[in-house]
Amino acid sequence: MPSYLPRGGITNYLITTLRAANLLIGDGAAPPTGGWDDDPNAPNSTFKPYLVVNPMAVPDPTGSIGDSSTDFRAPYSLTSVGISRHQCETYADIGRKVVAALEKETVVLNGGGWKIQQARANSIGGVSRSDNTEPSEFTQSDVVIIWLSKELS
Repeated sequence: MPSYLPRGGITNYLITTLRAANLLIGDGAAPPTGGWDDDPNAPNSTFKPYLVVNPMAVPDPTGSIGDSSTDFRAPYSLTSVGISRHQCETYADIGRKVVAALEKETVVLNGGGWKIQQARANSIGGVSRSDNTEPSEFTQSDVVIIWLSKELS
C-alpha cells in the first residue's frame, strides 16, 4: 500500500514553528489580533503585522516501485501584511528565513518520521498597496515549498 502525506500535520508544524519565531500567524485567515486594533484613524490605534499560512495543491508524489508515494513537495503561500512596504517585506523575509531553516528536520506524523529534505522559497511575491483603509496596508504573497521524504521503518 502506498504511503500518504499527512499534510495537516505538516501544516500544523509549519504554523507552530513560525509562531515560535515571534511572528503573528494566521491559519488560513488573518489572526484575530492582527492588523488594526481600533479605527485606523483613531489617535491611539496601532497596527500589528501578520503572516497568513495557506496550504496549496501538492503535485504527484514520487518514490520507489515498492512505495511510489514516499517523496512529496508541499507548497504553501505565506502572505505578509504590514502598514508599510518595509514592515510587510521584513515580515515576509523573516517567514521565508524560518521556513528555510526547517531543512534536514525530522517531523513525526501519525507515528512515522518524515524528513524535510529541502525547504525554500519558490516564489517571492511583489508588494501590493491597498488603499481600502487610511493609512494604506501592504501585502506580499510568497510561495514556499517543503520537500518531504518518508523515513523507512
